[in-house]
Amino acid sequence: MNSTATQSTPALSASDLKYTYPSRRGAAAHDALRGLNCTIAPGEHVALLGPNGSGKSTFFRVLCGLLSPTAGSVDILGGPLDRARRGQLGVVFQHAGLDDALTVERNLIDHAVLYGMTIREARRRVDTMIESHALQDQRGRRVGVLSGGWKRRVDLCRALLHEPDVVLLDEPTVGLDPGARRQFLDQLAALRESSCTVLMSTHLIDEAERFDRVVLVHDGRIVADDTPAALRHALGDHRITVHDRKWQPDATSEKWVATPDGWMNTDAALSTNALAQHAERFIDAGIAFSIAPPTLDDAFIALTGTSLTAHEEASS
Repeated sequence: MNSTATQSTPALSASDLKYTYPSRRGAAAHDALRGLNCTIAPGEHVALLGPNGSGKSTFFRVLCGLLSPTAGSVDILGGPLDRARRGQLGVVFQHAGLDDALTVERNLIDHAVLYGMTIREARRRVDTMIESHALQDQRGRRVGVLSGGWKRRVDLCRALLHEPDVVLLDEPTVGLDPGARRQFLDQLAALRESSCTVLMSTHLIDEAERFDRVVLVHDGRIVADDTPAALRHALGDHRITVHDRKWQPDATSEKWVATPDGWMNTDAALSTNALAQHAERFIDAGIAFSIAPPTLDDAFIALTGTSLTAHEEASS
C-alpha cells in the first residue's frame, strides 16, 4: 500500500456532515445526513449499522466523492478527496461494478490498467488475487453467468487490486444466500492481516458483530459508536422483554420502551432480584416474556424506539 497519511492521521473523518436531496417532481427536499461526526483510525474495521433509509448509502456516496456535502467536511487519509487519495480507495457498491459480458480475468485486468498498471503488472496482480480468493475455476467464465456469491467475490477482488489503504463497502451482501454471505465476510475478515481500513454498511446485526466498532445510524444521525460488546452491555447483563402488545408498563416503574411485539426494559441497573420479581409477576398473569443478554437490536431500540429487525422484515 502507498498511504498518503501517517499512522497518527485518521483514515476517515467526517465533521458535522450534512446532505440534503433537493426537491424535485413535487417531492419535498430531504435531509439524508443531519450532522454526522465520525473518525476511523488506520487499520480499523468498522460497521455502519442502520435500517434502510437511515442515510448509510448517502454517506458512502459523499465519502467516494459522488456527492458533495451540503455542509460539513470529509477527510480521507488526512485531507480532501483529491486524485491521489481517490487512488487509495477501494469501493464495493450494492451492485457489482463488473462487466457481465467479459470474463472474470478480463474484468480484473481492465480494472488494474485503469489504475495505471502495465499489462504485465496487471496480470501478475490478477494472478495473485485470483489465487488468494479461490477464483481459479471461475477465471475464464463470463461474469454474467456467475452466481451472486461468486460475483461478489470477484467484485471484492476488483476493489482490492490496487492495494488500497481504505475499503468502503455499501451493503455488499444484499441478495446473497447465507453460505455466500458467510464466505464473502470471511474474505473481508482476512484483510485484518494487512493495515487496510474497512468501513462497511449493513442492516444485519450478525454482520456488524464481526467488526471492531459499530456505528449506529438512524434518520441521518449517529446515535451511538462503540464496540459491539460495549453497545450491548450498555443495557446491563440481561434485559427483560414482554411479548404482549396489550400489556402496559406502570408509568412510575423502571424504563420501558415499545418494541414491535411488546415492551423492553432498558434499565441497565435492573437487579437480579428485580428481574425475578418481574418474571414472577408475568408468570402469574400469564404474560409472555423473555430474559436474555442484550443484543445490538436491543441497543438500537433503546436509543431510537425502533427495531433493526422490524425494518429488515418490512424490506424483505
